[in-house]
Amino acid sequence: MSFGSKLRLLRQSKKVSLRDLSKKLHYDRSYLSRVENSSVHPSDELIKAAAKFFRVREEELRIAAGKFPKDIVAILSNHPEESVSLLRDSLGEYDANGDLFSSSRVAQFPDESHSKALGDSYLNRIIEGNCLDVLKKLPASCVDLIVTSPPYADNRRKTYEGIPPEKYVHWFLPITEQLKRVLKPRGSFILNIKERVVDGERHTYVIELIQKMRLQGWKWVEEYVWHKKNCYPGYWPNRFRDAWERCLHFTTQKDFRMFQGAVMVPMGDWRISRLRNLSETDKRRDDSRVLSGFGKRIANWVGREKAYPTNVLHMATECANKGHSAAFPMALPEWFIKLFTKPGDVVLDPFMGSGTTAVACVKSNRDFVGMDINPEFCKLARKRVEDQKAHLAKSTNGKSAG
Repeated sequence: MSFGSKLRLLRQSKKVSLRDLSKKLHYDRSYLSRVENSSVHPSDELIKAAAKFFRVREEELRIAAGKFPKDIVAILSNHPEESVSLLRDSLGEYDANGDLFSSSRVAQFPDESHSKALGDSYLNRIIEGNCLDVLKKLPASCVDLIVTSPPYADNRRKTYEGIPPEKYVHWFLPITEQLKRVLKPRGSFILNIKERVVDGERHTYVIELIQKMRLQGWKWVEEYVWHKKNCYPGYWPNRFRDAWERCLHFTTQKDFRMFQGAVMVPMGDWRISRLRNLSETDKRRDDSRVLSGFGKRIANWVGREKAYPTNVLHMATECANKGHSAAFPMALPEWFIKLFTKPGDVVLDPFMGSGTTAVACVKSNRDFVGMDINPEFCKLARKRVEDQKAHLAKSTNGKSAG
């Protein structure tokens, strides 16, 4: 029996009208009506209030509502990080449609046993050439992460051959088809891109590209926003300064590798005074008063020094001259490399440019494959990689001597 049906039976047995129940529980009448009709889910606070009013076991109502029993909720609330890790491991080890705790279930993670290793001619190399031609030579399922920022339509014509906005999707789709082939089943693809303005309005080629990529079999999992803290100044009569760019996250599977703990951020000193004296409300889950379904339990933050970040990345643009007109900051690929890979994994950038992604890989102890059609950029990228290796070697030797 659903919670709505249970609530209606309890109300009728007590001969309480919906209007009177609304007054007794301090909930909007229309909301209670929708709950009884099972068109919305009851909040935890409503379940608790109804159990108290009708003098029934709260657990009974929670089960009717399809919610976890309170003891499990307490575990999840007091140990959220460990619980998330446990649940993710369980979901990965057993079939999602079956019993999580049945050892007879089959693993749901995509089979990566057929993934192939890259040869020395590609691994940790900057390859000069058209990326579409080079990608076709790579074995299938050979890279763990793809991070790239392709030429924006008709932008930087002095750097790359311009691609007209109306032809951008047609130009890029053969490349994404190859990227899908070389990406491992649980890998991720991060595409840094932004629409340009054409005839006074934003062109739709990025939106069109997303739609076409989904038809190729890509899953558009998330959209991260790169907030450029030091965006270029200027004045336009019909818009303001462009201070953000898209970082689109694509995968080929529902289950992909993600290491959220690697990018956690400091909580700040505000927590010291805020968490010193907790109210009773702070010690339990406090559901949103606007019935959004969201809620919070402030007590969860006690003892923590770090928190998970948002999907908005606040990073300055590259100010130093890297010999490239559109180099993104080192912190951008580095953040995604930490989030989606482990040391020793392979990261691909098919539009390597001045080599920022490759340098980030060297810093992070990841292997890389880089490509660019411009010979001068390939030369610059190779030099930056060697300089970074030399810097790390010098630092290591200095520590050993100390």
